[in-house]
Amino acid sequence: MTENFSSNRIDYLSFEYNEEIKENPYLKYLSKPLDSNSVVLLTKNYLLGYKNVKKVIKKLKHKHKTVYVREYYAKKFAKYAFVKSITPQTDEYYEALAVSKYVYCESPLFVNFVKRDGQFVFNNIPNQKPTLQNRVNLYLTGQKSSYFINKENPCCDYSFKDFLSMIANDKPMPIKKKRPEKNVLVLFNPSDYRFSLDYVMSMASQFDFDKGSLTLLLDNKYLNLYKDILLSFDERVNIA
Repeated sequence: MTENFSSNRIDYLSFEYNEEIKENPYLKYLSKPLDSNSVVLLTKNYLLGYKNVKKVIKKLKHKHKTVYVREYYAKKFAKYAFVKSITPQTDEYYEALAVSKYVYCESPLFVNFVKRDGQFVFNNIPNQKPTLQNRVNLYLTGQKSSYFINKENPCCDYSFKDFLSMIANDKPMPIKKKRPEKNVLVLFNPSDYRFSLDYVMSMASQFDFDKGSLTLLLDNKYLNLYKDILLSFDERVNIA
């Protein structure tokens, strides 16, 4: 006699996703070759980023490079032909991120960013308030980072001076970031949210975070809806 068994776990592992997936213009530029002479500087705002942007431009002044800066620096560095300004969510912005060999960020990368083979991301993001959205943004950017160069970050492995040397000489240093032995990704099921969240909490209580990573993947729109529950998670659980 043969019987069919079903369980919440099966429903959880396989469910239908009916929401529309919008294609980002950035994706069309990923087929273009990387430009080893291009550097993108993603600063948080004019005042906080100015000092470091100025150092980069001074270092690369005679290096035949192209430096992309945020639009609010357009007038300040207009006299430098090798400095180009880019505005978020424009074709120029997406193309620069897709083809530049070096990407420097003082603020989180946008979610669709893909670190390509041969591309290097320098994470100089300072400590931020531990909000749920920041937790998501910092985790996603951290996963795509090649180097951490902010002294406040416990993962810091190189300095800003090292960063300047790497981009000026086009000689990346060894990547020190270690990959976890075990990566567990849990997909959030909105049709059975209680099971999904309880499952992650239960797994976290038994998980060996010294040997692996545990990540809950969910649509951004559910962050506020289940904010209180998500904030109660072990801080070592990644939310993406």
